[in-house]
Amino acid sequence: MHELGHGATFHLLYGRTEPVVVFTVDGEYGGYMPRPEFNPLGRPPRSRGDWRGIMAWTFGGWAAVHLAIRQGRLPDAPEACPGDIGFLGPHPIDEALIRQHAAESRVQDPDVLVAEARTLALDLLRPHMPKLWLLAELTASRGFADPPEIAQACMAQTDAPD
Repeated sequence: MHELGHGATFHLLYGRTEPVVVFTVDGEYGGYMPRPEFNPLGRPPRSRGDWRGIMAWTFGGWAAVHLAIRQGRLPDAPEACPGDIGFLGPHPIDEALIRQHAAESRVQDPDVLVAEARTLALDLLRPHMPKLWLLAELTASRGFADPPEIAQACMAQTDAPD
């Protein structure tokens, strides 16, 4: 679900889709979304909105797991704390990227920008969770999700509660 969240958020933000790969090693899940060979903005980020989008994409994995837990589809993540039940990713990869982006943005209120990006990721994924959950189950069983499948899961919106 985590990696699919990255892929879906990327698609919803930029209209492009990359494959998602998951695997198990010694009974533990791992996965990745290959870094795109292109800058989704087509230029370096310049605005608060540019940085918010990049950070929301990074938060996409956490947001998908957070929403799946809220919907009762996944158990609480082991690192759960009040109001923050998603899985940010293998420490420190996603968290480090978010902190790096916040610093690079040079905004006066980086903590607020982080909160905005987190909210954006949740808002983008929330209406698509029913289809994303079905794709997550398929992805877990076979080890990958192709770009057309991710795009299709992001097309049908529902009013699913978080």
